[in-house]
Amino acid sequence: GGLDGKPVGALTWFPSLVDVIDKPNVNPLKNYSLLQNYPNPFNPETIIEYSIPRQAEVKLIVYNSLGQAVKTLISGVQSSGLHSVAWNATNESGQNVSSGIYFYRLIANSTNKKYSVYSITKKMIYLK
Repeated sequence: GGLDGKPVGALTWFPSLVDVIDKPNVNPLKNYSLLQNYPNPFNPETIIEYSIPRQAEVKLIVYNSLGQAVKTLISGVQSSGLHSVAWNATNESGQNVSSGIYFYRLIANSTNKKYSVYSITKKMIYLK
């Protein structure tokens, strides 16, 4: 069998190896979304955009390649809509981080208890 009802020969059967994945049209104001940071690679600053369809408790955290939290960019209740935040490649203490691969993770927990938690992680590269 394939994946998600697709035959074994379908390119989407190996999503980690092939960058062609079926994605429905996404209206960022009706769905949770985390966009790719830009620019990427970046120096000295990058912009991260995301959208939430309803008011939610939101956390946006940057991690290093070891999975250690480097900086919390957002932590609190936010209204629905498109949001953006800049990261200047510093840690919680305000010190510059080293060049390398970093991950940013959006966690949104709707304040309305009938909706579940949403979480997604993306990769970015910091070059000095």
